[in-house]
Amino acid sequence: MRTIGRLAALALAALVAASIAAATPAVGAPAPRPATNPAEIRADVDGNGLFDDLERRLAPKSAADKVDVIVQLRDPASAERVRGLERAVGSFDTKRRFTIVPAFAARASKRQIEALARDPRVAHVEEDSIATKANDAAQDAFGVAKARIDAPGLDGSADGNVASYSTADLVAAVIDTGIDANHLDLDEGKVLGFRDFVNNQSVPYDDDGHGTHVSATIAGEGDARPDRLYEGVAPGAGLVGVKVLDSNGSGSVSNIIAGINWVVTNRALYGIEAISMSLRIAGCSNGTDATSTAVNNAKAAGLVVIVAAGNEGPGTCTIGSPSAATGALTVGAMADFNSNGFTQAVFSSRGPTLDGRVKPDVSAPGVGITSALAGSGNGYANLDGTSMATPFVAGLTLLMLDQAPALTPQQVKDKIMQTAIDWARGGNNQTTGTSGADIDYGAGRLDAYAALQSAGAPISTAPLPPTHELREGTIASVGAQVDFALDVTDTTFPIGATLIIPAITGGSANSPDFDLYLFDPTGAQVAASEFTTRQEEVGFKPLRTGTYTLRVKSFRGTGGFFVDVSLPKGALHPRPGGATPLRVPLVPAFATCTSPNSSHVAPLAQPSCTPATQESPLLTTSTTGKGGGFARLDVLPGNVTTPADEADLRIGASATDVRKSSDGSDYAGKVILTTSLRITDRGNGFFSNESGTAQDLAFGIPVDCVATPDPTIGSGCSLNTTADTLVPGFAREGKRAIVSTFSMQLNDAGPDADIGSPAACPPACGTGDEQAFLRQGVFTP
Repeated sequence: MRTIGRLAALALAALVAASIAAATPAVGAPAPRPATNPAEIRADVDGNGLFDDLERRLAPKSAADKVDVIVQLRDPASAERVRGLERAVGSFDTKRRFTIVPAFAARASKRQIEALARDPRVAHVEEDSIATKANDAAQDAFGVAKARIDAPGLDGSADGNVASYSTADLVAAVIDTGIDANHLDLDEGKVLGFRDFVNNQSVPYDDDGHGTHVSATIAGEGDARPDRLYEGVAPGAGLVGVKVLDSNGSGSVSNIIAGINWVVTNRALYGIEAISMSLRIAGCSNGTDATSTAVNNAKAAGLVVIVAAGNEGPGTCTIGSPSAATGALTVGAMADFNSNGFTQAVFSSRGPTLDGRVKPDVSAPGVGITSALAGSGNGYANLDGTSMATPFVAGLTLLMLDQAPALTPQQVKDKIMQTAIDWARGGNNQTTGTSGADIDYGAGRLDAYAALQSAGAPISTAPLPPTHELREGTIASVGAQVDFALDVTDTTFPIGATLIIPAITGGSANSPDFDLYLFDPTGAQVAASEFTTRQEEVGFKPLRTGTYTLRVKSFRGTGGFFVDVSLPKGALHPRPGGATPLRVPLVPAFATCTSPNSSHVAPLAQPSCTPATQESPLLTTSTTGKGGGFARLDVLPGNVTTPADEADLRIGASATDVRKSSDGSDYAGKVILTTSLRITDRGNGFFSNESGTAQDLAFGIPVDCVATPDPTIGSGCSLNTTADTLVPGFAREGKRAIVSTFSMQLNDAGPDADIGSPAACPPACGTGDEQAFLRQGVFTP
C-alpha cells in the first residue's frame, strides 16, 4: 500500500483539478498530496498577445463563443480607449475598468478576443479566471510570542488607546471572503471598513469563513478564550475587509483587481499599511498578468503586499498569480512544533517563476493553525495552507511598522528575508554545498524575533530554537540507503526532516523514488514517509536522548538528494547551525574627530572618537554534529593619518576535532573560510550632499588544519588575519563606514580532500563537494 494509497489520492486530486480547470483554488484546505498534472502557463510565452492558458481554452470554441477576459492595454483604460477597441472589433460587454492597472474586464467572443490580441493598443489578453482562497505554537516557534514578552507595547496599536481601534493604528486590508466582525476576537470596532465586490453589502460578513480565519491570525484579540491562547500576531491592529471571494471561496480575477484598486484608493481614509491576500490563481506565472501588475502598483503606492504562494507543491514552477509578482512578499508554508517539528509543508508551491526568479520569498507557519471560526461567536478552527502562513507574515509586518513607521515596503520585505534562517541549498537547489534563497523555502524559515530586532524593536534575547542542519547525499543503486546520525542531547523540541529530490521537477515521479525513515537510539523505527512525490517529510517528538538515525533509501532509481533537519541539541549547540542572524554593533571602521560631521552619533552610536576594537559575539556551530569552533569578525578603529592600506578588519576562525570522513583520522591540510562582506558609508561623509554607497565583497581565505598527537581528538584549524576594507573609488579614510558580514563558513573540498591554495575562491574553492562544516551568520540592519 506504500504507493497505491498516495497514487489514488493523486488521481482523485487530478480529477477534481480537471473539473475546475479555470478556477484558482483558495489556499485554505490542500489535498494530502498534490496533483501530478503540470502547471498551466499563465503568461504570453509565444508573444501573440494571448496568455497561453487562455489560448488553450479558446482552441475548441467556435468564433461566437464568449469568454470572460482581462484586457491589459499599453495606456490607461479610459472609457474612450475602450470604445475605440469596440469600434475596431465589435461591441462587447465591458464589466469594469481599472486604474490600478491599465486594463478592463469584459465578456467577448473568441473572434473578438483574438482580434483584441492583435491590436497594437493591447499589451495582452488573459482569462478572467476564477480565483480561490489559497497561532499559539506557531507564535512560539517563529519568535512572535517572545518578542511581545520582551516588548509588551509592540502590538500594532499606535493611537495611544489599546482599548479602541482607529485609522491611527496599524491597519491591514484583508482581500478575501470577508470578515465576521461579530466574533469575539474581531469585534469592538476592530473592522474599520468593509467593501463587498460579490454581493455589494455594506455590513461586514463572511459566508465562507476563510477571511475570518485569516483576519484573526493577523490581529485577533484572543478574547474568545480567557487565556487569550489564540490571539493574533498584532492584536492591537485594525482591519479592513475587502470581499472578493464568494460563499464557496472563489471569485473572479476582475473582482480581485477591483479590490486591490479600492484599497489603494482608500488607503489614507482607513490608514492601511499592508494588504494580506490568501488567494491565488494556480499555474506557473512570470508576473506579467494584470493581478500581479496591480500588486506591483500597490507596493509602489506604499503598501506592503503579502501574498500566499499557493498549495500546488511540491513540484517546481507552481507559483501562479499574483504570488509571482515581483512586488509581492510571497509566503510558503512550514510546520512547527505542534506538527512534530520544522518541516516544509508538502503542499506549499515552489519556484522558480516562469521567468526564472526565486519564489517564494520566505516560509512561515501554515500547518495546523488555529484561528477564529466565522459564525460561531467564540469558536475556532484548525486549518492548513499557505493561506494560513500569509496572515502570520502580515501581522509581523504590522509589528515592524509599529516599531519603525518609516520603513518602506521594500525595506520590510528585505528585513524579513535577510533575517530568515537559511534552509536547503541555494537557487534551484540543484548544486551541492550552496546556500541562500532557494525555490523551495525562499530565504528560509521566518525568524520573526530577528526581523523585529532588525526593525529596531527593544528586544535582545531571542528564543532558543532547534538546531538546523543540512545533509546531502547520493544514492548510487536501487535499494541502497544513506544513513545520517542525529545526536539528540535533550528532548525539548521535535525532530523534523524534509527530504527533497531535486531531479524531480513535477509533483511526483516513479523514478527516482526515495523514502525517508527515522530510528530511535534502540534501532526502533519511529517515523516514515513512503510516497512517490518530490518531497518526503517526517516528524517525531523524541522521548529519549541519544543518537537517532535518519535514513534515505531508494525504492526505485538513483541520484542526489538533500535533507533539512531540525532537532534539539541542548547546551552543546546553543544556536542553530544554518547562518542564523546575529547582530553586530554598528561600528565606524574609519573615523576622524574633526569637523564637519565628526561626532559619533546615531546610527553609529559610538561614544568615543577613538573606539575600541568591536568584536562580534561568538556563535559556535558545527553542522556535522561533531567538534566545535567559531568564526569571528572584529572591526578595528581606523586612523585617517595612516596609509590607505591599513587593516580595518580582523578575521578569525577556529575549528576543533576536524576528522576525515573515511576513517575518522585527523583532517590535515587546508580548508577555506568563505566570507561575504558589505561595506557602506551610509552617507556619513564630509559633505551633506554625498549619497550613501554600499559594496559587497566575497572572498575566501585558506585555513591550515594541523593534526593533533592525541588519536582521539581530530585536527585543529585556525586563522587570525586582517583585511583592508578600503576599496579604491568607494570609501576613503576619514569617512565613517559600517562593515557587516552576512556569513562566514569553513568549507572542505570534498571527502578527505585538501583544497590546496585556490587562486579564485570564491566561487571556485576547490574541486570537491565543498561541504560547509562550520558556519556563522552575522546580520546588521
